[in-house]
Amino acid sequence: GDPPVTLKLAARAVEVETAARCPYCRDELVGQADVSVITCEGCGTPQHFECNEENGGCPVLGCGAAVARRALAT
Repeated sequence: GDPPVTLKLAARAVEVETAARCPYCRDELVGQADVSVITCEGCGTPQHFECNEENGGCPVLGCGAAVARRALAT
């Protein structure tokens, strides 16, 4: 048959000018008093502790981590 097709993919880094947001509630992760931010032990995504509790684990599609407890230094 036909010869195999070779695809070349390129990626580039893009700086984001906006503040990081919680993947569950979409609120900003910084600048809020009395709000605990943690990172998922499965995928490393930062999120609100309260959102992780309400959701029963990491809300990132495909992660599946039930526990995310590592607190981020502020």
